[in-house]
Amino acid sequence: MFSLRMLCYLNAAALTRTRCPRDPIMTRTHLIATLAALLVAGGTTAAFAAPNAMADGDFDLRKSPKNSAKAVNFVEEGDLLTITECTKSWCYAKVPGPDGWIRRDYLLPIDDEGEVYEDEPFSLNFNFGPGGPKITIGGGNSGGGGNGGGGGGGAPRACFFEDVGYAGQSFCVGAGQSVPNVGYQWNDAISSVRVYGGAQVEACADDNFNGGCTTWAQNVSNVGGNWNDRVTSLTVY
Repeated sequence: MFSLRMLCYLNAAALTRTRCPRDPIMTRTHLIATLAALLVAGGTTAAFAAPNAMADGDFDLRKSPKNSAKAVNFVEEGDLLTITECTKSWCYAKVPGPDGWIRRDYLLPIDDEGEVYEDEPFSLNFNFGPGGPKITIGGGNSGGGGNGGGGGGGAPRACFFEDVGYAGQSFCVGAGQSVPNVGYQWNDAISSVRVYGGAQVEACADDNFNGGCTTWAQNVSNVGGNWNDRVTSLTVY
């Protein structure tokens, strides 16, 4: 038996601006199980975008990315959201009923297989892979932190962050991939690096791997004055 809030979330009509009612029995397990059942049945795949984040508590969605902004909707702990953009501290969530802004630290990432990472900060990532660049929203295993060696499971890769301490927007590059120019958004914008699965990074100051290069074989929470906001091309091994 589906609750009213479940039906609101999973009914295509809910994608109109209807506010879904609060439902105390709408737990994380209920939502995931219900989504799985309906997606298998093929009932809502066209109408319901794949969620990439989960609410880590009961929070208001706001009209603009600030605490003083008007609340336009709400989410409950365990609710699934589709995040389409983020600032440093806020993300825009698409949900049944009015969409709105939620603080980034109120979100838990969901990977491509639907696994929730409860100890991982949510991040909107720009990834380079064998098929070229693509956007992936959500998170995965972050592995070790700090400056002590490259941690984390999964495929060898490196992730690059706009702020020190692995903060702000990020993009990831898989091992064996070379990026001769990181593009306008990321040129001279990298401040910290995380590596996974034994990957190593060669980063260069100019495009096409020119202008002087450096190598990082472990997590670097602050690339330092010589390399902060200087990287234009890179290779991950």
